[in-house]
Amino acid sequence: MSTITTDYTKDGNEDTMQRGGLSAYRLMHWLCNILQNFFADPINIKDERLKNLLWRQDKKDETKLFAKFDIGTAYAQNTTKANTTPMIVVFVGDTTHDNSSVNRAGGGAIALNGARPMYQGRCTKLIPLNISITTESYDGTLLLAGLIEDFLTVNELQLLEDCRMINSFKVISVTAPKKTDDQNAAKETYQSFIQIQTAGCISWTTDTQGPVFRGIRSSVGISQ
Repeated sequence: MSTITTDYTKDGNEDTMQRGGLSAYRLMHWLCNILQNFFADPINIKDERLKNLLWRQDKKDETKLFAKFDIGTAYAQNTTKANTTPMIVVFVGDTTHDNSSVNRAGGGAIALNGARPMYQGRCTKLIPLNISITTESYDGTLLLAGLIEDFLTVNELQLLEDCRMINSFKVISVTAPKKTDDQNAAKETYQSFIQIQTAGCISWTTDTQGPVFRGIRSSVGISQ
């Protein structure tokens, strides 16, 4: 079996984001890329308080984005991103299935030529996405979470057009900033969570030999 190494962000791999192929992995990385792209241009940040929070002057006296974006868990051990703020992390929740169906697309159980029948299947997936926002102040976390919340809400249709794997994208809730409980952190931080619900589907057609199921036979041993 060959290993799949496709990176959907590379040129020529746009077809991996088409309908009928929803993947939690690709969806998570897509949302992280969307946020990175939005914050990459300071013209998108109208609030001067957020500009001071997100953009810093480096040693060459150039203004650069200081906020870090990550996948999975913030402040992973043995990484250069530990204790970096502001930190925006995208991760997925538990996937659930709904409205599954499999229909026969071919003839009988075995056609005259020995070919197996074709089946068409479709399954709706509900994949929650979560975004954690961490800064060093209550106000900063509240402002940054509100900016991301408004950006995702206002651009819902554009997001669906960009990511054709999904047919639904809804911001469900935003938690109030709370002080983090990380005892290993070198500074006091506040964190807020944005919960998003997405829905899409996977679809397939089988036209080859499927798995072989062996019947169960009872065996009775009689000892002398």
